[in-house]
Amino acid sequence: MKKVFTLLCVIILIFSLSFSSIAISLPEPTNNFFVNDFVDIINEYDESEMMKIGADLYEQTTSQIVVVTINSLDGYDVDEYALELGRKWGVGSEEKDNGVVILLSLSDREISIQVGYGLEGCLNDGKVGRILDDYAIPYLSENDYSTGLIETYKAVSYVICEEYGVELNPDYQLDSYSDENSYYDDSSEGPAQVMLVVTTVALVLLIIFINKLSGGNSDDSHHGGGSSYGGGRYYVGPTIYRGGFSSGSRGGFSGGGFRGGGGSFGGGGASRGFWFMRVFDFDNTLYDGESIMDIFLYFLRKDFKTIIRFAPKFIKDFIRYKFDKITVEEAMDSYGKAFKEYCGKYDNIYDEFEKFWDLNEHKVKNFYSQIQDEDDIVVSGCPYCLLKIICDRIGIKHYIGSDIDPIKGEINSICYKEHKLEVFRSVYGNVIIDDFYTDSMADKPMMDISKNVFMVDGDRITQIKKDGITI
Repeated sequence: MKKVFTLLCVIILIFSLSFSSIAISLPEPTNNFFVNDFVDIINEYDESEMMKIGADLYEQTTSQIVVVTINSLDGYDVDEYALELGRKWGVGSEEKDNGVVILLSLSDREISIQVGYGLEGCLNDGKVGRILDDYAIPYLSENDYSTGLIETYKAVSYVICEEYGVELNPDYQLDSYSDENSYYDDSSEGPAQVMLVVTTVALVLLIIFINKLSGGNSDDSHHGGGSSYGGGRYYVGPTIYRGGFSSGSRGGFSGGGFRGGGGSFGGGGASRGFWFMRVFDFDNTLYDGESIMDIFLYFLRKDFKTIIRFAPKFIKDFIRYKFDKITVEEAMDSYGKAFKEYCGKYDNIYDEFEKFWDLNEHKVKNFYSQIQDEDDIVVSGCPYCLLKIICDRIGIKHYIGSDIDPIKGEINSICYKEHKLEVFRSVYGNVIIDDFYTDSMADKPMMDISKNVFMVDGDRITQIKKDGITI
């Protein structure tokens, strides 16, 4: 029995060392220190406002709130990454351990708030989670990253001001974040917190018990200044268990007249994922047909004599484009000129678009109504002026289409093949799509940035990529 426990002890030791040996190359703080916008998603006004609040709060309390935006976590857990940034940068005072790190990872679409030891009383896990739910997620889910971050910054600042009994410049309007709101509840400890305490105590007792059975002595050299692991906090959607980090030094880095004061972190805080990203192509994926061809046929039946003048060239270019004989720009340019000339006949061309969808809305495929979610995104080569109407009708809030002005006939952007990816990223940044639905390999650029890909044929759906691997 003693040998079994000894073996178990060795296994646990190796397992724990494997976690602590995993390291990551963390960025250095910018000269601003309080705001480190590495992916340029915070506007100048909000950045300046956070800098002023951060400096004022630091001068009165020695607390430091640091915002960091990065493009990718590179496979690491968002809480662990934020925790290690706080340790490496020494956020907060060494005497009071009163630092806070707010980390947003754009491509992972996750945000974490990690709290120094000295603030875990006023900013417990539950309270931090509710701040994220009330002030960060509503804006981040709509891709308004700058507002989400400054609202979160102000809410955290207000709590710290209350803790220290100080008031900042009234121009910051921090009173609107008063803890009279229901999201503050210091007294409750949910099942997750209780289970974390119980599990931690059990592990400590188990290690002591095994150590005694194996005849070993305690060795303080294995004990750091706190746990190297933050609590695991996950959200709905694919999750990956990621290894921890080594503890990092309690140093400080100067920047913009400020520097980290050597504050320490133990893993208190919370995180959220903002949006499980599910993206759909439209034509032949959600819609049974090609909307561009259908609108052409609609007007052909309505005004045959006028439209027939454009028909030969339009159909020819459409076919040539489908067989890659001309570029999408050439095909859309041909379409835009015809569109402009014809649309000019109508006092309100948008009334005609509504009538078109009156006749064609039934062609939206049945399978979609069974899986539809309010956060779905549609990205299509269909002109935005057409796409908006049908998406509004069937309850899709987020959509991107080719930007074609039906009045001027101007093509401002084309949303097809590699252009589709460019337009998508201009709106959502360098994110990773969780699920992508399409009918064609022409969408390969979009497939390449998707974890899961589903090929749609009629109402039949076949998964061709799972967790980043083609199947």
